[in-house]
Amino acid sequence: MTNRTIVEITSQEALVSKLAEIIAVGTLYSPFAYIGQGLHHDRPSEYGVNRFAILPEQLKLPCSHPKCLADQWWQIGYNEGPFYFGHQGPQRITYTCRNCGEAQQYYWISWIELQAPDKDTQSGQFTKVGQWPPLSIELSRDLAKSLGKEDAKLYKKALISASISHGLAALAYFRRVVENKVNSIIDLILESAKNAEYGEVDRKQLEEIKASTYVDQKISLAKKLLPAHLRPGGHNPLDTLYGVASAGLHGESEERCLELFAEYRTSFEYLFRNLTVGNEEALEFLKQMSSPTPKHAQRTKADRTT
Repeated sequence: MTNRTIVEITSQEALVSKLAEIIAVGTLYSPFAYIGQGLHHDRPSEYGVNRFAILPEQLKLPCSHPKCLADQWWQIGYNEGPFYFGHQGPQRITYTCRNCGEAQQYYWISWIELQAPDKDTQSGQFTKVGQWPPLSIELSRDLAKSLGKEDAKLYKKALISASISHGLAALAYFRRVVENKVNSIIDLILESAKNAEYGEVDRKQLEEIKASTYVDQKISLAKKLLPAHLRPGGHNPLDTLYGVASAGLHGESEERCLELFAEYRTSFEYLFRNLTVGNEEALEFLKQMSSPTPKHAQRTKADRTT
């Protein structure tokens, strides 16, 4: 086994869930090594005992078929769910859209069983080595709007780099987007805080920090301003963005950069998606409620005169 991180998996369900994520949106040629119990199985046959594990039965993927044009559930091909170890070379698996029944997605995977420390433990390495049609790198409408034309282009370059396992390039493009958008993040957080009726902040200090060239200082301030409703489970998604702003790329491997990009991407998209949508909804609500003659007020007045 290589120096790659080995993830401890607690159940077969957890392994299947992780494999579904890798198959659907994971990068090519990025091995996932794991260890745990109850993950692999035996099936006796007339030729001996065959070792196998379970692939995800369904994936949630966008479907471009005219009948769909939305995210749908996709079903694995008949009798492809059990994956038998010992194959030579990558194996193809097929998923078909359950809604239209016509669109198909093909993946080529390599899955090998590794030596485990004892008979009750299983270990393996799963790698996605190909797919057709290729992984889409199109941004959602809300995210593309939030980023703007130029930064959306840079972010798509980061996604393309990650999809072919160029971790250094993916992280470099991503850092540039974060540097470009950090002032927008602060403004969005301030707007969100105002909509949520949070206390005022020192505007002069804020403008001074926004004018600074130190991105890590800006994110450090944004961490303090982030409203509680944008901290799921008490976790601050800006903690990871602070990492991408302050950490250097020198000495990091392609694999480590891919891991960092995946972690930072989740926080970044969560913030922009929820801040932008939440602020627009709040502003629309305030606009409706502050109109001179709201419809509900007109009805109330009419009721009093009858």
